[in-house]
Amino acid sequence: MTELYIAGEIKSRLPEKARQEVAFNLHKRDCQTCGKPLGSQPPALAIDDCGPFLSATLHPHSCRPSG
Repeated sequence: MTELYIAGEIKSRLPEKARQEVAFNLHKRDCQTCGKPLGSQPPALAIDDCGPFLSATLHPHSCRPSG
């Protein structure tokens, strides 16, 4: 993944190296919530705190903004 929209909160809490690893391992296909295509705009990166690990997902801005 070469382009992602990443909210300021994520940028301040997740180091650059970790953001690069996330971008490398995510693939732009369909939204992981609504199932619609991500489209031509950079997808929004969402991070969920799941206790001992984080979950990173991609979404169109209209479905789930970055945060």
